Amino acid sequence: MLRTLATGKEFVCDDVANDPRTRDFAGRYQALGIGSILIVPVLKDGRLVFNINVTKRHAYSWTVEDVRAAKDVLDRTWVALENAATQQRLKIETDKSDYILNHMAGSVHAGRR
Repeated sequence: MLRTLATGKEFVCDDVANDPRTRDFAGRYQALGIGSILIVPVLKDGRLVFNINVTKRHAYSWTVEDVRAAKDVLDRTWVALENAATQQRLKIETDKSDYILNHMAGSVHAGRR
């Protein structure tokens, strides 16, 4: 599974009990309520950094439309995560700048007394 995802390709398993890649672990998947699974990865700089998993309780033949919809959700989610991280970094930098400016202003006022 990880080898597939590390190439940037989605992992599609229609039936965990009968797929040779998952059947040895089918009981574990089924205990989690997973009968079929679709995993779409995100690679950044050649590294697997994020993925979205879509599951069904029973065997299910994933369609091209299912894969496309999962990729669309993944793309939008990844953009939202990147935007949130950028906003957090910007807030940290703004807070640092405010702190420095406030302390500089305090030093200027103290020197004028």
